[in-house]
Amino acid sequence: MTESSLSSAVRAVGNIHPAATASVLIETTEREILESLNAEKVVPPASTTKLFTTALALDSLGESHQFETSIATTRKVSGRQLNGDCIVTSSITPDLERSNIAVLAQSVASSNISCVDGNVILKQSPSRESSYPLGWAHKDIRQPYGAPVSALSVSRNQVEVTVSRTDDGPEITVSPQSTAVTVHEQVVIADKEDESDVSVKVNPSTFELTVAGRLCAEEISLQAPILNPSMHAAAVFCEEFDKVGISITGGVKVSEKTAKGKLSATQFGTISSRPLTEIITETNRQSDNFLAEQLALALTTKGDGRNSSTWENYTVAFFEELDSPSCRLYDGSGLSRYNLVSAEAIVKLLSWSHSQPWCHEFFNSLPAPGEGTLTTRLHGQNVRAKTGTLRGVRALSGIKYRHNKPDVFFALLLSNLTTNAKSARDTLDDVVKAIPK
Repeated sequence: MTESSLSSAVRAVGNIHPAATASVLIETTEREILESLNAEKVVPPASTTKLFTTALALDSLGESHQFETSIATTRKVSGRQLNGDCIVTSSITPDLERSNIAVLAQSVASSNISCVDGNVILKQSPSRESSYPLGWAHKDIRQPYGAPVSALSVSRNQVEVTVSRTDDGPEITVSPQSTAVTVHEQVVIADKEDESDVSVKVNPSTFELTVAGRLCAEEISLQAPILNPSMHAAAVFCEEFDKVGISITGGVKVSEKTAKGKLSATQFGTISSRPLTEIITETNRQSDNFLAEQLALALTTKGDGRNSSTWENYTVAFFEELDSPSCRLYDGSGLSRYNLVSAEAIVKLLSWSHSQPWCHEFFNSLPAPGEGTLTTRLHGQNVRAKTGTLRGVRALSGIKYRHNKPDVFFALLLSNLTTNAKSARDTLDDVVKAIPK
């Protein structure tokens, strides 16, 4: 009896390198195991971690959930002056932009207020900006993809730094700009025939940005993380109040304390995020780390049956529900090198999700061939899958749809890789292609 093409493809995963560790499980929606290799072995899942984060968000919050940021006061408004504080409350809105803050400022101005005789208090609870999840590499916090999370975040705690060539030398603009963003310029204008090597470096101690290198093009844009998101948000609020003609006698302050008095005394305005379905779709298809971390932060404060102040403990409760107690997640994105998950646990998650009322939204949030992180992969395959990539780690998990046969869940994890990254990726893709249609 000859070996099936699927068995051969799975065997190739296990033999990819002597030092590598593989965990593989391929199972139909009717619980028939097609192939298994070290399925209970826990390895770093990289960005397939987001499968857990987004599924738990749908389960806890609901697919139509919208995060809100509102502005109100505990005092009565008298004339054009507010004798008290304006209080901004955020439910960890993951897609808050400067334009949203402008709307909130305008809602106060529309109440005919020109002076706040007090403070604008940005109430956020909790905040995790002073610490990063366990297992993140030092280089992660210096990159845009590793921007810190916080209850009140503006533009994903990132700025776009644009360097332009002018007759007077290099010109640098930052968006969204605020007084909390300090930029040092060390750019040299160079020959247009050469290649630009401009970079942005972040000082984690001072939060300052240094733009340096040779500018050969007319213009170049780079992303940089904001390491002091609360200060940045406060500065943006202050500037937007000033734009609509409202003076603040106190200042803009950040607080995690519960405000005194009833916020319902005067409600100025509220802005809502996109529906959760749209947020998780971007999270999974683009493998957006910031959105995943914001969702994890939101879930640890919701107070549902898995309520916990840490994401690790929150997910421990879920792994116990899945009967996978050896698995651990320390973040929501998969950047943590301490995350450990088995192929068996991922297939259990996919099977559990398949039975939920939000299963359609969940599986449709995963990229299909030609979309997101599968833009150049698995063409011609009727699949939706989440990819995972870290140094030494490659992962691919999802569902393959079949005609007149039960659909198939697959979880393919490789760690301790020292082989060519593309070779490892292609080896995983070959397994999905070999699953009978």
